[in-house]
Amino acid sequence: MASEKPIIVVYYPGKDDCNKNISLNKTSVRSMEKELFEEAELKPIYLYKEDKGLKRYAGFLQWHQDPKQFFEKTFFQHAYPCSSFVVIAANGSYISYLGEFNTQKIKEALAALRKT
Repeated sequence: MASEKPIIVVYYPGKDDCNKNISLNKTSVRSMEKELFEEAELKPIYLYKEDKGLKRYAGFLQWHQDPKQFFEKTFFQHAYPCSSFVVIAANGSYISYLGEFNTQKIKEALAALRKT
């Protein structure tokens, strides 16, 4: 049986002028994941297009290569600086946010999709 829960994907396009100086630290990642779990019992999936710049997350955040560039082609066709996210509901509705974001933006997307 397929899950009725949405999926949260954080997407890293590759090193750029924005994210080369901004990085999630272990505390901020754990805080974000804790808030999202409390909100919806979900943990984001972390995908990347290019892994340059991801070594700084080693040991506390596992990134996966975008399978066959599916997420890039579907949700992130245009390059935006920093990282982006998409929340996909079980019914196929989705909300994506392109560019720099915080946990509150993900929570707002979750809330909006609950209304669909």
